[in-house]
Amino acid sequence: MSHSAPDLLWRRLGPRRARWLVVLFLPLSLPAERYRLRDGRMLEAESTVVREGMIRIVTPGEGAATGEVAYPISMVTQIEDTDPAPLLQARRSLEAGRAAESKVDAERVVHRFAAFPRTPGSPWLEAQVLVLRALTALRRDPEAQALSALLQREPATPLQRSWMTWCGAMLDARQGRPTAARAALETLVGAEAPPELEPVATLELADLCLAAEAWEQALEGYLRIPAFHGTRAELLPRALLGSARAYRGLKDVARVERALFQLNDDHGATPEAALARREFAALTTTAPATSAPPLPPAAGASP
Repeated sequence: MSHSAPDLLWRRLGPRRARWLVVLFLPLSLPAERYRLRDGRMLEAESTVVREGMIRIVTPGEGAATGEVAYPISMVTQIEDTDPAPLLQARRSLEAGRAAESKVDAERVVHRFAAFPRTPGSPWLEAQVLVLRALTALRRDPEAQALSALLQREPATPLQRSWMTWCGAMLDARQGRPTAARAALETLVGAEAPPELEPVATLELADLCLAAEAWEQALEGYLRIPAFHGTRAELLPRALLGSARAYRGLKDVARVERALFQLNDDHGATPEAALARREFAALTTTAPATSAPPLPPAAGASP
């Protein structure tokens, strides 16, 4: 008597183990993207084509005959069950420092939903903000400026608006407008700021204060990182190096040495530690802190 593969699996593993294995290999089905129309009808996105301001559905007829039903795009009041994977991939690439990859992934979403930029449920604006962040990270400033001007007119969420402010501050800083950059970054620092942005905005603001020889303000920013964002281990080396530079500007040699010791002891393999060993090889109290090379950008942040 022969047995099928499932029967043999069930017999060898036993009911309990076999049941878990079956559950593990069940196909994962994601909700299909749909358009909700003004009259309440739902259209499956995969069965439609968006063209010339219309949503078109091709219906099979008898023989070679086909028909087409079309609805104006303006009839769509909601987009439901959009696939979050492309945006998630773009966001992860950006946080990992792969801005070029992130831009490509985000632009695919932008093009996919170009006909529905303000429709509830559309990820168009979120994707555009990711493109803006990627352009800023890639230092493609003219393109970033043009896109930023376009997005200012969009109904962004507070977090999206904060990222736009961040990108604008980076552009201002790079184009010789440090006062405007500092003013923008100050809105992203503090208890009211988005937690995703607050620590990297704090570091950028501290760097600008350091460049302006505002030693105490710079130091306050650097010390906020271990005090309030100690779990962000990737930011600690930059904060320690910045604090050593600020202490040098304040001529506090003891604290310079303490910050450098902690940097070398806890983060000795980082680029910041290597930079500190070169920069502070002959420790003095007169070398200007602003003579140091630029700090590396915070992980996951736009330069």
